[in-house]
Amino acid sequence: MDMSRHPEPPQRPQTAQHPESATGEARRIEPAAGPLARPALLALGWVAVGAAAVGVALPVMPTTIFLLIALWAFSRSSPRFGNWIRKHRVFGPFVRDWESYGAIPTRAKWLAVVMMGGSLAWLALFTAAPPIAVALTAGTLTCVAIYIMSCPAPPDRPTAGLSRQRVDRTDKFPTA
Repeated sequence: MDMSRHPEPPQRPQTAQHPESATGEARRIEPAAGPLARPALLALGWVAVGAAAVGVALPVMPTTIFLLIALWAFSRSSPRFGNWIRKHRVFGPFVRDWESYGAIPTRAKWLAVVMMGGSLAWLALFTAAPPIAVALTAGTLTCVAIYIMSCPAPPDRPTAGLSRQRVDRTDKFPTA
């Protein structure tokens, strides 16, 4: 019996890949199956991108969650658009941190909690919402705040020669 020849493993379908996970291995994303799935996911992705764009301008509407929805939809329907979000100058780092580490920047965590608190205060003090609605909203926002605050912060990145530390420049400007 000849053991030098092994049968070829079955071929897997082509799939898009996420960036490397925290463990160092790329995660595979299965593409959409079915004739209507791809157009529906593309439409969902663009609607989510539009909602995220509105969220940039309106502080009461979230941005990141819509970008993550768009990334999910695009990853299954158009790797080109998925990579566009991952490589976006402004939103790309946040999306990549979430994908790779499940991480949320500390500043974004605090901003989210403060905005949720402000929204709850507005609901309780300046609307005619029934007390049960305020209580349910408070409970939901508390759970969301706990989840957000329990997410890790992204790892520090090199800043290409730029330092975030304050630089003392008094030695460069002599005084009289």
